[in-house]
Amino acid sequence: MHQYSEPVNRVPLLGLIAVVALLVSISTSTIFDKLGIGPPWLFSSPALAASFGILCKLTDTRIWRWRTLRRMGLIDVPVVDGKYFGNLVSSYRKVEIPISVEIDQTWTRISIRLEVLEPKSSRSTSITAAVFPIGRQASGVNYSYKSMVQPGIIGLQLGDHDGTADVTINHITGEMTGRYYNFRGRRGTLTLIRE
Repeated sequence: MHQYSEPVNRVPLLGLIAVVALLVSISTSTIFDKLGIGPPWLFSSPALAASFGILCKLTDTRIWRWRTLRRMGLIDVPVVDGKYFGNLVSSYRKVEIPISVEIDQTWTRISIRLEVLEPKSSRSTSITAAVFPIGRQASGVNYSYKSMVQPGIIGLQLGDHDGTADVTINHITGEMTGRYYNFRGRRGTLTLIRE
């Protein structure tokens, strides 16, 4: 997985995490002081660091999906992860080719993998990616990728290559539609549906 390529404003939520971590640290120190376990200063700094680290990890993997935080304006990264199946149509042969796209995502990182299914001739992985809202019902995803072909399945003229893709994901229907361009001068369209 790699980081998002566009800047994401994480400052408001990180500020909230810091405040919650401070409250947890104060509570932990108070409890240890009441129990007579060590000097209070011994637990306050480690408790603050541990609380902040744990809350950051939980936010990155789970909490960032909470709708309440989105409504409050603390998170603006759209949730687009999932597995999508469909077809691409290339300008090379103009036939529908079955593909799958799998998006893994956290609050700070993303990975997009496309696989040609029949024949299993190539696989691509994102190098950079930007995710942004398009109104309330859709999100856009722009990414660049590195495609690796399976030797012996397709001709030598179709070797590994780089490219870009620009897709829109409809959150209501689960449809992903868009286009791609590769640096061999070919382009095409993508039409998929979330599993």
